[in-house]
Order: sequence, then structure tokens, then C-alpha cells
Amino acid sequence: MTLIKLGITFFIIIFLITRKVSPGISLLIGGLLLGFIYPIPFKELLKHLLITSISKDTLKLTIMLCMIYFFANLLQDKKILTKMIKNLDSFIPNRKITIFLSASLVGLIPMPGGALFSAPLVEESARGMVATNERKAYLNYWFRHVWEGVFPIYPALILISIFLKIPMRTVLLAHFILPILQISAGWLIGYRGVKLENIKREKGSFREFLKYFSPILLIILLSTVVSLDVVYAILITTILSLIFLKPKSK
Repeated sequence: MTLIKLGITFFIIIFLITRKVSPGISLLIGGLLLGFIYPIPFKELLKHLLITSISKDTLKLTIMLCMIYFFANLLQDKKILTKMIKNLDSFIPNRKITIFLSASLVGLIPMPGGALFSAPLVEESARGMVATNERKAYLNYWFRHVWEGVFPIYPALILISIFLKIPMRTVLLAHFILPILQISAGWLIGYRGVKLENIKREKGSFREFLKYFSPILLIILLSTVVSLDVVYAILITTILSLIFLKPKSK
């Protein structure tokens, strides 16, 4: 009976999301529904709702997600990712690798509509590649998501670390095989039968690439090598980005 009740609740949540109801609202409705399905007094339900809303973990997660999206918008607004890909293309000998990195490096930053943002970068990297638009869309979508299991600022990994109370490093080590499998599968399927033509590359350098990749690299180093809490890693990187990525005065 319990499974049936849970199944009905999950079905309603999924149904609401498919009807374009906000995931947050859908989950809230699902939580309230569970409260009514099980014999929990309404006052007790409100009490748990209040406690959860102001708990340390909830506030920490909310702040972290806001910082992630602010940081992503900052990089997008400063065109850092675009410059990063252009410099990357100048020294990578294999265009298939450039296409992969165009999508996957953007995928390091979780952002709403990220696939749409990386699509022009993949399209630019795919110049000279004889492939259908559907194939390019597949490469963009697939490679953009290969880091979701191992990059520490993805909300799902943050949730696992917070609610299971385990270090982020442990979470990442447990998932390390996922990107290897995803990249291998995407490469075999996505590039099957694809032909590449020689095209003129734009000027750039590895040094310039590192310059524009440094904000993302700093988050990786702070949260994994230094074992700094992801909240502080993003905060430090965001502050430094605001300082050093300021537009030049005219």
C-alpha cells in the first residue's frame, strides 16, 4: 500500500512537470500530498515545512544555487566561454576533440538552457564537418552532460554531499567511471560515419585558453585538491571573476 501511495505521488509530480508547472511547485505539492495521505496532523505538517525551510542545509543549498547561476551568467555576459573555445580551436589538432570540448567545457557550468548556449560553440567548432544538424545537436547535448556525475558544482552532487553528510571528494570518486563510459559511448555513436574537411583555424594560444578557463579551473582546484567547501569555492571564484573580468574602460 505504501508503494502505491508513493507511486501516485510521484505520478502527480511528474504529471505537473509535464504540464509545465515549475519543478519546485510540483515537488511542494507532492510533499503536501504525502502529508495528507499519511496520518500527519496539519499543524505538524506546517511545523515540518517551516523547520525544513529555515534549516541550515536548505539555506546553504539555496545560497549555493544562486551563486552558481550568478557565476554562470557572469561568464556568459563576459563572453568568457566563447573566447575560451576560440583559443582552444587554435591548438587542438583534431576537430572531433574540439567539438567534444566545446560542449563539455560549457557543461562544467550548470545553467538554464545551457545546451542552447553551447550549441553555437559546437556549430562553430563543427565547421568543415560533414554531418546533419541532428547529429550536431546530439553531439552538443550528449557531450555537454558528461561531467554531471563528477563536477562538484552540479546541484545533484551537492545534494548528495549535504544530505548524506559525506565529503564531496568521496562523491566524486564514487562516480569517476561515469564520464569515461559516457564519453566513449558518445564518441562511438556521435562520430560514426562523420567526415571532416580541412579549414583555416583562427589565431589563438594555449595561454589565452588557460586565461579564460581559469575561473572554472579554480573551482575545480579549490573544491577537490584543497577540499574547500563548494560554497566558498564558488564565492571566491565569483569575487575574483568580478575583479579581474571587469570590462576595460574606454
